[in-house]
Amino acid sequence: MYNIFFHPLASFPGPKTRAVSILPWVASALRGRIPQSIKKLHDTYGEVVRVGPNTLSFVAPSAWQDIYGHGNSRNFQKYNYPRTDDGTNSLLTADDTDHPRQRKLAKRAFSDKALKGQEDLIKLHIDKLMAHFRYVADGQNGGVVDVVKWFNYASFDLIGDLAFGEGFGCLEKDDSRSAVSTIIEFNRSTAMIEEALKFPLLSKLIMWLIPKKTLEERARHISMSNKKLHRRLASSDDRADFWSHILSNRGEKDRSMSVQEMEANASLFLFAGSESTATALSGALYYVCKHPSVLKKLQEEVRSTFENEKSIHITSVQKLGYLHATLQESLRIYPPFPANIPRISVLGNASVAGYAVPRGTIVQIPIWPANTYSKNFTNAQNFIPERWIDSDKYNRDQQAAMQPFSIGPRNCIGQSLAWIEMKLILCRLIYNFDVQLADTLFDPEMQSVYIVWEKQPLNVRLTHRAVV
Repeated sequence: MYNIFFHPLASFPGPKTRAVSILPWVASALRGRIPQSIKKLHDTYGEVVRVGPNTLSFVAPSAWQDIYGHGNSRNFQKYNYPRTDDGTNSLLTADDTDHPRQRKLAKRAFSDKALKGQEDLIKLHIDKLMAHFRYVADGQNGGVVDVVKWFNYASFDLIGDLAFGEGFGCLEKDDSRSAVSTIIEFNRSTAMIEEALKFPLLSKLIMWLIPKKTLEERARHISMSNKKLHRRLASSDDRADFWSHILSNRGEKDRSMSVQEMEANASLFLFAGSESTATALSGALYYVCKHPSVLKKLQEEVRSTFENEKSIHITSVQKLGYLHATLQESLRIYPPFPANIPRISVLGNASVAGYAVPRGTIVQIPIWPANTYSKNFTNAQNFIPERWIDSDKYNRDQQAAMQPFSIGPRNCIGQSLAWIEMKLILCRLIYNFDVQLADTLFDPEMQSVYIVWEKQPLNVRLTHRAVV
């Protein structure tokens, strides 16, 4: 009775079952259906919903700045997210005192200047990916390839090379590809451990429900990234990579990372730098293939802009407006990280989207529900790249509602790298090949979410483009 009628959040809309108990949330989390369940609630109750006894969910565009924007961290602080097994913080879990130091060290590695200096290395791995696609288009496996796998192999090899000075060889060797599977189980285990941390009374039950194989693969992923890191730290190679920037101040108090912090971030870089890009590319190609008019416009833009494949590079690809709009729209309708980013209100006078938020309240913006909320975007369920170009026709769109990389001091540090990979890979794929869906296995509506979408195979048929 208290939670329904007298709780500080009693006046907020939402189902009574959510006000009374955390069990509906936990059930959705264990089934990998949090974004889908939260979307239904927002579609029913509006821009703010009480989704748990002490949790509010917002999809209003202004909520982004109120919760995550610069200057608001003193109002809303990070809320339970799994640290490493020894309790060390990474960039993702560090508190507001420690985070600026770690971010400043890592930021240089992800700067536009640093990434431009890595262009040859980025190109090397994309060349290998295109070589495999040519092999497929020549007739291997009937011209059909599961691009989910190959986007994963490419992004995994690339981030391995950028982060550790050595790739994994996934694009070249079958026996190296099992490493990619550890990411999937790492995602699943991290999502479930996060729920265990949120709800201490159910933590033992939630941990018991995590399959043994999932925990073993999680441990394997962490061990693998640690071994890669320590080989890199022991190397005398002076090639520039992520760690060369971070290690430049090694040993200086308050201006370096401990070995334990580097281990925590190594695992984070490997996960975030591979799975996010592969997911974004898979979603983009799926929706492009589902919409022939979009595919045609993309082909016309790419193929009329470049005389040859060699002229496609980091600088030249930035001028492709329709390619950018297509990727923007795919990030809106199929964001790699579709769920919530929780924060907790630590002051009594905080406000989100015009609503007073009591101290101790957990607040969040669920990315996919916000991106597809009908009051934020015209025809929100439809894939329309033109909405990012034709400002007159779509002038009611609340573009600020879409923040796939978050905002503020904790936004995604690797977003520039993600944009470079997405644009170069999709551009070169469209330049070289005609592409169409080979089956209907890939279905976003049926995918579970454990941090990222658990994707079915995306089988596409590739043929060499006809050069007139």
